[in-house]
Amino acid sequence: MEKFDLWIHPTCADGTRRPRWSAKKLRIGGVLRILLKGILLSLAITGCSTPINSPSAPPTSTPAKTNPTPDAPQTESPTQVPLSVTATETICSASEGIIVQSEIEHPLLPRALPFRVYLPPCYDEQPEKDYPVLYLLHGLQGTDAQWDELGIDEAANALIERGTLPPFLIIMPWQRTGIEIEPAIIEVLIPHIDQAYRTRSDPQWRAIGGVSRGAGQALRIALTHSKIFSILGLHSPATLYAEGLILQWLLAIPIDERPDIWIDIGDQDSLLPSTQELINLLSQNNWGAIVQVNPGDHTPDYWRTHAASYLHWYAGHWFYDSP
Repeated sequence: MEKFDLWIHPTCADGTRRPRWSAKKLRIGGVLRILLKGILLSLAITGCSTPINSPSAPPTSTPAKTNPTPDAPQTESPTQVPLSVTATETICSASEGIIVQSEIEHPLLPRALPFRVYLPPCYDEQPEKDYPVLYLLHGLQGTDAQWDELGIDEAANALIERGTLPPFLIIMPWQRTGIEIEPAIIEVLIPHIDQAYRTRSDPQWRAIGGVSRGAGQALRIALTHSKIFSILGLHSPATLYAEGLILQWLLAIPIDERPDIWIDIGDQDSLLPSTQELINLLSQNNWGAIVQVNPGDHTPDYWRTHAASYLHWYAGHWFYDSP
C-alpha cells in the first residue's frame, strides 16, 4: 500500500485559545507529568510553527509513542524522550472503577437509548468531587458494549489507580435502529448525564470520540457543537461526509472554540486515503491535530491495542488545573 505523508499543523497563535489544558502548559509549567512507562504519546498540539511530517507510530505490541516535533519533515523516527509522573494517592476502599448499564426513554427519541457509564475508583466514596466526561461512540455494527469489549474500563482502571491519569467518567451510548445519534447525544444524553452524575459541564471538561463510523459521527458532533466539546478523538475514522460540508463546519468555528483533535489509523486500513483527505483539509485551514499511523488494519484488535493511548489523549487534558 502506498505510504502517505501525514502532517501536523499549528492550531492557533499564542493567546487566542480559550483557557484549558495544553501540552505547552504541561511541559513549561510542570504542573503534572504523564507516566507512560515506555508508552510515549504525541503531545505537541499547541505549537504554531511550520507544518511537519508525522512519522509512523510504533509496533502494535505497544501503545502509541511520543513523536517530538522536529524542525523539518523526516523519514526516520525521532529520538523519544520518556515522560514521568507524580502519582496521586487514592484514599478510598475502591481499587477499581465499574461499568453500569442504563437507558433513557424520552419524547425526542423513537425508542429507548441504552448506554453504559464507567464510574472511576472512589466515585461513590467522594461525593464532593465532580468529574470530566468522555463520550465514546461505537462502530457500524457495534453497540454500547463495544468499548467495554475493547477493554476501555480495564485500561482506565490501571491508569487512574497508578495516578497516571485523573479520574473521569466514560459514557458509551448505543445507537439503536431509528435513533439519530447527534440529537440523541446533544438534547437527551448529555443533559441526563449532567443531572444524574457529578460532572464538570464546561466544554474543556468534556470530550468525544469514536471508532470507524462512530469517529465520523463524533467529528460532526464536535465540529457542530464546539461550545459543548473541546476534545475530539478519531480512531480509524469513516468520515461519512463530503469535504465541502466538513469545511463548512470548520470555518464556522471561532478560533478560540476549536477542539483539539487526535487522528489515528492502521497502515493497512482501507480508510487511510479518506483519512489523509481529512488531515489535508485540517492542515489547509491551519488546524492542529495529532496524527498517528500505526501498524494494523480496521479491526477490534487494532483499537484494543491502542485503547490506553486513547485515554492518555483524552484525560491528559484534564491534568492541567484539575481539582
